Amino acid sequence: HFNGVDSPMALLARADMALQAARSAGPGGWHLMNAKGASAVPVKTASEWRVFIEQCLAMDRLRLYTQPVLSCPQRNLLHEEVLVRLLDTTASGAEVVLTAGIFMPQAERAGLTAEIDRAVVSQVLARLTNEMGRRYAVNLSPHSLRTPGFLDWLEHQLRIHQSVAGNLIFEMAEFGAVSIMDEVHCLIQLLERNRCQFSLDHFGRGFSSFGHLQSLKADYLKVDGSYMRSLGKNRDNQFFLHSLTKIAHGLGIQVIAESIESEAQWDLLSTMNIDGAQGYFIGRPG
Repeated sequence: HFNGVDSPMALLARADMALQAARSAGPGGWHLMNAKGASAVPVKTASEWRVFIEQCLAMDRLRLYTQPVLSCPQRNLLHEEVLVRLLDTTASGAEVVLTAGIFMPQAERAGLTAEIDRAVVSQVLARLTNEMGRRYAVNLSPHSLRTPGFLDWLEHQLRIHQSVAGNLIFEMAEFGAVSIMDEVHCLIQLLERNRCQFSLDHFGRGFSSFGHLQSLKADYLKVDGSYMRSLGKNRDNQFFLHSLTKIAHGLGIQVIAESIESEAQWDLLSTMNIDGAQGYFIGRPG
């Protein structure tokens, strides 16, 4: 029994949401949905999620937040990561902002990731046109790269906006990228033609990280946040970061640490030759 309030149908819907989130988390992924967190998320079946996401796209209920990435230790702004949100309402009419971790697994199952990625890229390019000099990192779903016509559409958009395209970095989770290597190589070539950069996100969550560094030709890699937990006490994580940074720098790849939430973590990173950092200590999404 979950919380004494949900119906059996609602419990099944929440369990399904947790399952999809765990699948999207990559190898060994899991997702804990507790009563407090679940109560803030409107309950939807798979078909209701599809309709909801389609309506958000049609009715302009997609919002972009950004989170800064700073150089380490100088604290200069390197770029900002774009984080997508959808606006929903509860049964009482209250507005709820849904994070990508909630709705993207459902979008993947519904085959709607390409539509979301198109909407995000279009908004970011429009924003860059009015904000010359800003640099943004945009996440792409592996499912989008496998959607017929998506890469052609992306290159067309970058050519139309060639004056600002060079200020874009496109990110993809490492565990997703290694599962579609052919498509990722096509993406990287496309980005090189249009002066964009490529970043591997959540690096280290997979099981064969170092073997793909040279072939993927990333400009950046973001170390998975799990390596930042207890960083000051965990010698294995420190060794991993030292080794990864040395190898990446040898290949001309910059290393960024995710999920930095304390000054102690920042101070330690400042001694480890990491190029940049991102997290609540650096700046919250806004």
